[in-house]
Amino acid sequence: MHNLRRLYMKLAKIIDIAVILLSFVLSWFIKFNSGLFDKPASLDIQTYLLIVALYVPLYLFFLTIFYKEEKRSNFDLFSEFSKILQSNIFALLIIVAIFYILKLVDFSRIFLFIFIVLNFSISILQRLILKKILFSPNSKIISKEKVLFVGLNEISERLSRIFEKNNYQIIGYITEKEVSEKEKTIGRIKDIESIVNNNHVDEIIVALPLNQEKEIDYIVNICEKYGIRTYLIPDYFKFIPSKAEIEKIEGIPLINIRYSPLDEWTNRF
Repeated sequence: MHNLRRLYMKLAKIIDIAVILLSFVLSWFIKFNSGLFDKPASLDIQTYLLIVALYVPLYLFFLTIFYKEEKRSNFDLFSEFSKILQSNIFALLIIVAIFYILKLVDFSRIFLFIFIVLNFSISILQRLILKKILFSPNSKIISKEKVLFVGLNEISERLSRIFEKNNYQIIGYITEKEVSEKEKTIGRIKDIESIVNNNHVDEIIVALPLNQEKEIDYIVNICEKYGIRTYLIPDYFKFIPSKAEIEKIEGIPLINIRYSPLDEWTNRF
């Protein structure tokens, strides 16, 4: 379910490095070579390059932290823009603090402002373009992953619509009901192995009640046999908030459904 998202994240971070370098070059030109500002640079370009040397690891570090704190697997652009802005601000604050500690107080504040604005703007633009390329339903660059749903209910249909929007191909639903083209049901649970054999299934989403333990166990074994990624939607889904977290105590998984804002170190700060 997250292969495409992981690819997006890796590509975005690689491009981020190029964006930071581009933002530095553009900022240097605008501030010191464009003629828009009269005051020349008080420090040499090597000192300003120190900003880039520090900014790249700091920015990527904070961006990684903020993404890890986001438990939801969605593609909310506003949420992502917020992470980019926060990462820029935190990285800038640390760099300014380092410059003051080193007593390099003659650096241009206007340059830093231009640099942050450009880096933020170009980062957003590159993500919009990258998402368009990767997640567009008409994308020819990335092949669609095929998803099979086991269980037909409100949650599986809702998730199916979300997957289709994010460039996944829905093979259909497996249920205990009669096969219906209208409902996209393509077979019953006992038919799952033949369906898997006849389709290149990348992922199986199990949306069955937990009291169907035998059926779930059978499906998991089939997925193990064919090396298919498997996800289980718990039938107590409505009780689980968006920021639920799975914890383990001596191998026993626990779902943490009580989120506290102060659990995040940024909020405590």
